[in-house]
Order: sequence, then structure tokens, then C-alpha cells
Amino acid sequence: MRKQKEPFIPLDEKSFQVASPESDSEERVNLQMAINQLKEVDKAITLLYLEECSYQDIAYIIGISASNVGYKLHEIKKKLRKSLNY
Repeated sequence: MRKQKEPFIPLDEKSFQVASPESDSEERVNLQMAINQLKEVDKAITLLYLEECSYQDIAYIIGISASNVGYKLHEIKKKLRKSLNY
């Protein structure tokens, strides 16, 4: 019998740490505050991404290319990491 492959997990998901419910709630509040500080377009892209919309769907809604969505998400994640000191 063949060994089954592990499911693919993007690097961003592997880096999450398990936290207690109290700190998880605090982290969510901090994340929401950081998202609220973004430009309107970046905020919209972030919220659509968190709703698990595809890059193509986000591109259609926002009116940019799918590759630009990928670039913008990369930049947004960098801003959020910096804002949250990660």
C-alpha cells in the first residue's frame, strides 16, 4: 500500500501558532483594527480574501487583474505583519 501524501498547506497557515481563547480574541481585535487602517481598496481585497473568494472573483469585483490581486495581497500581508509586529 502506498503512503498517502500530506495535504498541501500554504506556508502562511503553517506559521500560525495555537493560542488560548483569550489571546485569540485579542489577536482578532488587533487584526480587525489593523485591517481598518488599510486603504479602502486594500481593505476590500482583504475582506474578500478572508471570505475565501478566488483571485479571479476578487479581480472581477475590484476591477483589476488576478495577478495584481496576488501582488496586492502580498503587500497587504506585509503591512499587516508590520502593523501587528509579526
